[in-house]
Amino acid sequence: MAKEKNKTSKKEKARKKRKWWPWLTIPILFLLVVAVAYYFFAPPSWPYSAKALREQRVQQAKQQEQLLAQENAELRAALSAMEDEKRQLESQLEQLNRQLSEQKAQLEEKARAEQAEAYQRLRNTAKLFSDMSPSKAVTILKAMPLHETALLLKTMNDKERSRLLSRFDPDTAATLTLALQQVPPLDETADLEEVREQLMAALPNSPAASTRPAVSAEEMAATLSAMDAPSAAEMVTYWWSRDRQGTLNILRAMSPASRAQLF
Repeated sequence: MAKEKNKTSKKEKARKKRKWWPWLTIPILFLLVVAVAYYFFAPPSWPYSAKALREQRVQQAKQQEQLLAQENAELRAALSAMEDEKRQLESQLEQLNRQLSEQKAQLEEKARAEQAEAYQRLRNTAKLFSDMSPSKAVTILKAMPLHETALLLKTMNDKERSRLLSRFDPDTAATLTLALQQVPPLDETADLEEVREQLMAALPNSPAASTRPAVSAEEMAATLSAMDAPSAAEMVTYWWSRDRQGTLNILRAMSPASRAQLF
């Protein structure tokens, strides 16, 4: 009996639940329908509606597009500024290269002019020795540094050089001849300072250089006094550019009349 009563009680409870279930389902379904209708049909001004969310996504997309456009514009402006700066630097570099080329050309032209002028002075001095008698010329050449003597002899032609070399002692003549063979022919494009260095390297160690008889300032003064004034003045000018103290000693050894005529 008890079991049957329990079964009956359970059935009644189940029936009561089934009786209340439709009343719970209808509100839930209604809420779902309202939510769906709200989502799809609510105006954009209503939050969380499909139109509002779509409008929000559109606004975000526009903002991102504007941001990208702004960044792109800034990048283009920066790139344009870099291109302008690059063109300015290239223009400045081209201008500097042009100035350097012009300065280099001017320096080269100046150096060529100075070399030509120095060579012409050397030629004029060599001509003075050629126009002298061999004894006077050799007397003066012996008083000069051996490399300067060699340089002047190199400037002369073979005939003039042979005429003067024959007046030197054999050792000195041989030393000068060997040194002259190491130097190429001279012209207006020759670097005389380089030639002097070559001759100085070739001559100092020769025994003839250390055993040359010294010529006193008095002997040089007497030789200059016997020369015509223009030639003597040219010679003194050349010596002054090589050895000022030695030139002063020679001028002091000259008589006042000869010195006045020379000046």
